[in-house]
Amino acid sequence: MPLPTPLIRKIKTLSGKLGLDDDTYRAMLSGYGVSSCTKLSVDKAKNLIDRLEGQAISAGVWEKPKPRPKKFAEYEYRPAPMATGRQLRMLDAMWKGVSRIPDEGKRGKALDSFCKRIVGVDQLVWIEHKHVAKLTRAIKAMAAKKKGGKRGRQKKHSTGS
Repeated sequence: MPLPTPLIRKIKTLSGKLGLDDDTYRAMLSGYGVSSCTKLSVDKAKNLIDRLEGQAISAGVWEKPKPRPKKFAEYEYRPAPMATGRQLRMLDAMWKGVSRIPDEGKRGKALDSFCKRIVGVDQLVWIEHKHVAKLTRAIKAMAAKKKGGKRGRQKKHSTGS
């Protein structure tokens, strides 16, 4: 399995910040039994990143970014049939795009009311995986209406005969 691109980028960025020449960089990789960072396993790549980050922080050329907590992270690994944190974040972001409410707290309450109306569940965090598609379609329909797109069936106007 190829190494994910974000890990490759981070390795390249850190080695660049440290000013490693190609020989030093290749020597470091050979310590992991590879000649290219793309050949590293994910675990070995993370280990190398930790090592490079430590060196870069010590050299004063890097600051480790503070992790930003994701909204709904506590719901990420819920058992089936509950919706995942990722699905909840997607619905919340879609709702933010169609809502006219600037206050996040009030907007969240409006989304809970929307969930109750559309799928019969009192709060977004209580929805099941099966509700996600229906809520997504409903929010997309609202977005289309907001943009002036088609909404449902169009009535045919008859001409007077």
